[in-house]
Amino acid sequence: MILKRAFENLLYIVPIIIISNIIYIIYSSQFPGGVAGMAPFVLIINSIISFILSFIVYLFISLKFKLSQLKSILIFIFISFLNLLLYFKVNPFDYEVEKTYRDLNSWLYISILIPSFLMITVKKLMDE
Repeated sequence: MILKRAFENLLYIVPIIIISNIIYIIYSSQFPGGVAGMAPFVLIINSIISFILSFIVYLFISLKFKLSQLKSILIFIFISFLNLLLYFKVNPFDYEVEKTYRDLNSWLYISILIPSFLMITVKKLMDE
């Protein structure tokens, strides 16, 4: 029962992952390969790791509380941001890095936020 509910709620994260990767690949394609060549792979790897961690965290929290799709999306955003900041050391506020890399770092976060808020809005509209 808990696994079924977890899969149903985390199913909303899959489009977020796909759309965020597309947004970031489109944004980073404007830079030469040497500047942003491996940057999309950071987001892809972050998405995979964050999805797995979100699933585990969701399972542990759902043992105590009933979580909605909105909360599962927020858990994913939180874990994804923590993963980018702590594991990948992506800090968009690091002003010692040149502007191009700071922009790429900022868009890692923005590309996750855009589809997340879009999915939250769609979910809210569907519930009404």
